[in-house]
Amino acid sequence: MKKTKQIKFWMIILTMSIWGSSSIMSETNFGMKAGLTTSKFTGESTLENADSMGATMGIFGKQSIMNGVSIIGELNLTQRGGTQHQEVDGSKYSATYNLNYVELPILLSVNVTNRLGVYAGGYAAKLLDAGLKFPGYPSNDVTDMFNFNKDDYGTIIGISYDIDSSFSFDLRLTQGQESLTPDFKMSNQSFSFSANKSF
Repeated sequence: MKKTKQIKFWMIILTMSIWGSSSIMSETNFGMKAGLTTSKFTGESTLENADSMGATMGIFGKQSIMNGVSIIGELNLTQRGGTQHQEVDGSKYSATYNLNYVELPILLSVNVTNRLGVYAGGYAAKLLDAGLKFPGYPSNDVTDMFNFNKDDYGTIIGISYDIDSSFSFDLRLTQGQESLTPDFKMSNQSFSFSANKSF
């Protein structure tokens, strides 16, 4: 089953890479982006879940396919995670997980006005490392300790606003579709706000 999921993940990566290559290498529009994320875990849990802050940065390419409609390909480094509040022996503790991913989104963007656009699509991501802040546990990489799934994929919806022809902002919701671990039936959910500069 695990091998089948890995094959599925890399098939998604290959497909997205083929679709995204024309966008990223296109002379039409490419650039860099950076911003902040707020994320949490969603799904089955008996614990109280709270948001965790992080950052995102990467490169993008945007290829127009018809008037007002474009395909966007991105390659990002993104921090996700979440905070869980729990009670141990009558004392309350907070466990914060920090998950670092390399992420490849492919998006379809439609202009609503000359400046405002909406977009949707999907992403595939690879976990680089996972940190944990909790009394009694190390703060370094705990990926193998908790058997975190190294592959992730999901959906993205968002809006963008062009300040001018080379500078824009976007706000997006990302919802993971893969469980974080085989026994931890929860997935990533994040909101991100970024500034984008085209060259």
